[in-house]
Amino acid sequence: MNEKKYPEATVVGIGLIIIMIIVTIIINNTKISEDSHHNEFIATSSIIMFILRIAVIIWIVSIAKELKRDQLSWGIFAFFLPFPALIVIGQKKEKVAKSIKNNTILNDKNETSQIKKNDIKTFTEQKNILIDLKSSGVISESEYKEKLNLILKNEDRIKEQEKNEIIKNKVNERIKPYINKLSELNKLKVLSDEEFELKKIELINKHTKIIQDETYPNKTKKDYAFEKISKYNLTGVEIMGVSKLETKLTKSDTILKSKKTKIINIYSETDVDNIISNNQTEDYYLIELQGITWYKM
Repeated sequence: MNEKKYPEATVVGIGLIIIMIIVTIIINNTKISEDSHHNEFIATSSIIMFILRIAVIIWIVSIAKELKRDQLSWGIFAFFLPFPALIVIGQKKEKVAKSIKNNTILNDKNETSQIKKNDIKTFTEQKNILIDLKSSGVISESEYKEKLNLILKNEDRIKEQEKNEIIKNKVNERIKPYINKLSELNKLKVLSDEEFELKKIELINKHTKIIQDETYPNKTKKDYAFEKISKYNLTGVEIMGVSKLETKLTKSDTILKSKKTKIINIYSETDVDNIISNNQTEDYYLIELQGITWYKM
């Protein structure tokens, strides 16, 4: 969070004090005191200082307002000691309520995880609201489907972020021993800084691919054997059903929709192999989940 501050006020305050000292010396100078224009000089200086004092008071009160500080207290301070008040307020930061500050610190520490938890909770609430509105006839089937698609796409985006975070953590854990050894060689000057960074990048890229394949397997023959249909092209009720099934998937499972019965269900790897070997793939749609598939590990 950027804190408001007015250091220029301090600079101006110091400058005005220096000017005031110089003017005082000039006024008290004997030669000038004997001059015929001495009284005129004093009167002019007094008027200028009075106008300057008023301007400084107004500025200080304005700064106090911007910094969320007590304007009356600063106004009184500025009335009696305008230039020192200018110096002091120039060093002050915006006043933030303690509870807000603590919440900010908490959010900084847990920002990513908290946002995701809140998002997932919000998505569930949004789905329930849509169901209620549709049941009450407030929105049509097409409107329900359109809004549900939007919610599910946003939900998939959050899940994709979590997928990337899972992979990143696994990569860091796996390459940690290698990084430590490379770091030792770097400290001993056996590896230059540039070589160390290059090796580190190579390790990250290599193991990211490996862990991606381990955690979220690439397409298999089933992906090419069936006619595909996106879950977002299903009816609203079907989309909700698919979303629930996704939470029960294991690595080798697939979600298929029967073209005859319209039933959508989870099929094991053995079931899918049997369908393919019996040339029954034309009887099913393979539901494309588009985004992360939440496998049970």
